Amino acid sequence: MQRAARGLDIPQGTAGQEAAAMKCFSEFLALGNMNEDSIASIANSLSVPVALPSQNFYSLLTAFSIFLQTKPSARGNRLAKATAVGYMSQVVNLLRERYPQHLSGSKRIAKIRDKMGSAIEERNLLAGVQTGEAPGCTLGDLRVLVQETAIKGVGSGYKSLHDAAVLTLMWHTFGRAIDTCFARKNHLSMATSGELFLHIARIKTSVVQGISIYKATTHWEQCMLHGLGMLFVGASEPSSYVFPLVPHAAASDLPGEKTYSQEEAILYWENLEEKIDTSGEPPSKRVRGRPSVSKYINDIITAISERLAAASAPLPPTLTAGLSSRSLRRGSAAYANALPQLAIQWISTRGAWLLDSLTKAFAYVGTTTREDQSVGKILAGYKDPHLPCTTPTVTTLKELLPRLEYAQLLTLRGQLFKNVSGFTDTSLNVFAAVLDAALASLLIHLGEVAAAVQKEQVATGHVALPVSLP
Repeated sequence: MQRAARGLDIPQGTAGQEAAAMKCFSEFLALGNMNEDSIASIANSLSVPVALPSQNFYSLLTAFSIFLQTKPSARGNRLAKATAVGYMSQVVNLLRERYPQHLSGSKRIAKIRDKMGSAIEERNLLAGVQTGEAPGCTLGDLRVLVQETAIKGVGSGYKSLHDAAVLTLMWHTFGRAIDTCFARKNHLSMATSGELFLHIARIKTSVVQGISIYKATTHWEQCMLHGLGMLFVGASEPSSYVFPLVPHAAASDLPGEKTYSQEEAILYWENLEEKIDTSGEPPSKRVRGRPSVSKYINDIITAISERLAAASAPLPPTLTAGLSSRSLRRGSAAYANALPQLAIQWISTRGAWLLDSLTKAFAYVGTTTREDQSVGKILAGYKDPHLPCTTPTVTTLKELLPRLEYAQLLTLRGQLFKNVSGFTDTSLNVFAAVLDAALASLLIHLGEVAAAVQKEQVATGHVALPVSLP
């Protein structure tokens, strides 16, 4: 079984994640002497008005939830709660794509999923399994992470700017590493209302959403536009990805280790599944050797944490202990939720959390870009999400500067962004309006960044070069 094609290029590893869920569901069906035709028969019986079907899709999902609770993982343990819930979500999406009229009860599906999750938590509690979650990344933590990466990690060259921008984007988008970090340059644009607009394909929930991003009010470390500006200036070669180092850090199980289309990836995984091991030997425990995007981000945070712990000893470090890639998502959501003017529905929509697990009322209330703009303003440091916010752009200087100086500024823009613009292949280019906003943010925060660099140079014994500001 496989899900319908969604017309999206999917990140490495995602095809395997979906294929694993479909394989698990096929095992469940085989255990009950069922197959795809059996599911079609259930749908047909439900379509007959006078019939009294003995089974429906909700009872099928209930049985599947019990199967997931008892199924062993590749390591020999039971499936983790997050894995089981993920498999359930993929199967629900599959069945909804094929039989939408028979799975309209979001509340019933949420009840099945929540009951399964509670059962797994209770099982882990009785077995003494520790499932501690990473703490949320506060705004203070984000500022420390970006400073340590962009300023103190300058020895690593472009990677330091790249990683700082990754951390900032994860904060602003409530991002999952598996989809957020694979954004393409043509996904960035300036909305008609003036803010930076990013389209993200949320693989887990099959949603393509637009996210509004604003310039930060005060802190350059919190400013996504500034992070993108540094990223684009430091780019050493053209790429269609916003974050070109991420695909190289996440090796694929597919031939060539590159991003494949949905259809190609699924076909490849299905071919692998057909190659059954006939040796009769018990399967060995899987060794997780394949790098992933989450590990890429975790390695960044771990390196910073270890460096800060060594520098601050015996005092505790300024960074919250135990942070991970999920901390950025969890911490920024908590930061936004602290403002009473924001509805939980708006936050959930921006983060692509499944509304089935909240309340049925939320499932009937949609959000528009206006609500997402409110969340974006709060994440950028604005206190009132209802006040207008203007995105800076260097085009406003056209009326303020002499013609020659403005022409020199445009020439500087072309030189700074030469590896992200001007190509005949438009997939390698960032829209000019986005570059104008990024350059304006770089100029606005230039004084703060120069001061931070000078402070670091003094602290490390380097001779600071004089910085002249206009």
